[in-house]
Amino acid sequence: MSPSIGVGPPMIALFTQFRLDEFMMDASLEGHVFHTLDPDLREKLVVLANKVLAGPDPCKECFSRTRHEMRSRTRKLNQRMVDFVIDKLSA
Repeated sequence: MSPSIGVGPPMIALFTQFRLDEFMMDASLEGHVFHTLDPDLREKLVVLANKVLAGPDPCKECFSRTRHEMRSRTRKLNQRMVDFVIDKLSA
């Protein structure tokens, strides 16, 4: 997770590896990530930067929803691991 997602300020992610694109899509943040080799990169960055600077609240709300969802997933995974270990120790 990007520290910006966890802390909450608006961000624009530039990536060179498609696995980061997959992560951002899974996090419902695909509108905040651009590939460095995109021929329309400049225009896309200007549009998003202007949007975020004009009103950062929707971006912050989006990151807040993402944080909540990722933390929920982490809690569920942690619980599965605890259950697994307890099950193995009890056997």
